[in-house]
Formats: sequence, structure tokens, C-alpha cells
Amino acid sequence: MITYKETYRQSLIEDFSTARKEPDIAISVDMLDTGIDVAVAEVVASPEDLDEVRATGGLGLFVRTLCGLDRQAAQQAFEGFIVGKQLSAAQLDFITLITDIVAKRGVLDVGDLYEVGSPFHDRAPGGPDDLFSLEEIDDLKIVFIGLQSTAKPTALAA
Repeated sequence: MITYKETYRQSLIEDFSTARKEPDIAISVDMLDTGIDVAVAEVVASPEDLDEVRATGGLGLFVRTLCGLDRQAAQQAFEGFIVGKQLSAAQLDFITLITDIVAKRGVLDVGDLYEVGSPFHDRAPGGPDDLFSLEEIDDLKIVFIGLQSTAKPTALAA
């Protein structure tokens, strides 16, 4: 039996598969905090797809990884880390690179900073340990966790 929801889901998938000049939908940060994203997702994704998205951090985090993060928001996320420190040129360059990647990807994990072949490896082959103290690296972890948590709906919205 084909339900209206299944028919509507398929029509949306077909609509989105056609390239257009203007986007059909925009999801704001406020929308991710309201729980509306779940209702939208249930229309265009199968229950199995939604289970997979939920298992990997939820729809908000998934959308963030697709769309990235506004550059200014990425810079603001690292302001607390930078403020009051006398950072060297190499450290500032590394933080700027982190900010650029967060703006593109939406999120980042400290493990990414150690990946061989990554742009981070080019600037600090031994990882952030080459540039920062363990305490500062822990502070970076806190920023990364904060970026992930802001992409997830609040408990009230979930």
C-alpha cells in the first residue's frame, strides 16, 4: 500500500534531483533548535535513513556537515580560545586554518589536526602539540565539542 506520505516523499526527491538556480529550502540554526527539522526530514527521508542520521549525531549535525558554518560564526567560536593569549604567527596561522576548515565542514575533531596529508600536517607535522600546550589543546577540544553541540537540537526540541 502506498501512502500519501510515501508519494509526497518521492515527489520531493524527484523535485530536488532537478538542478535549479534557486534553492528550494533553507534551514536556519533557529529551525534546527525547534525540532522542525525532524518533521521536514521525515517527509524526504526513509525511516532507515533517519535512523542512520540519528546514529551519527542527528540531523542538525548532518546538515552542518553539508552546509558548513558561517565564517563569522566559526571565528566567534574560537574567540574565547584566542583572547588574552600572545599567539605566535605559526599559532595564528594554524587557528586561521582551523577556522577556514570549520567554515567549510561545519565541525572538526581534534583527531583531524593530527591526520597525515591534511593541511594541518603541513603546518604542524606533529599535530597541534608542535604549537600548543596540552592545556591549550584541551581548550580546542572544548571549542570543537561546542560546535558539535550547537548543531544538535535542544532536549526540548528533540
